[in-house]
Amino acid sequence: MDELILVGELFAEEHLAEMVSHPDFSLGVDGYTSVDKGPLSEVTMSQHPYGGHIEYLAHHVREMKTISLETAIHKMAAKPANRFGLKKRGVLKEGNFADVVVFDPANVRTKSTVQQPRAYPEGIQLVVVNGTIAVKNGEHSGSMTGKVLRRMS
Repeated sequence: MDELILVGELFAEEHLAEMVSHPDFSLGVDGYTSVDKGPLSEVTMSQHPYGGHIEYLAHHVREMKTISLETAIHKMAAKPANRFGLKKRGVLKEGNFADVVVFDPANVRTKSTVQQPRAYPEGIQLVVVNGTIAVKNGEHSGSMTGKVLRRMS
């Protein structure tokens, strides 16, 4: 056997609701890589890079109404950027880096599964990375304007 992957639930629904609604909670997802082509695509073993944030929005905002859409976005963008010292990130304002995702909150949903983790979500119209369109209507533009972010002191 070359590898073993265990999948299961770590928290009960009521614990998740309590966690995501806590004022100090911010969302981040981990995974090996999120590329769908090339040599690194074969090590994408988790659906979280493709669907973690989408599942958070669909489940805790739309379905369960645990938190508001505005609060969820703040916990996905501004809070993590602030926590990790990423200046000019996480808040959409003049002078900041333009990292924007345009989506339909009523229809956003993940298509990523344990069996097929590398699946882009539905309901995302546009992804802008550093001011350049990266994804439009589910199609990658070929733009590679992303970069490694390091804490800025």
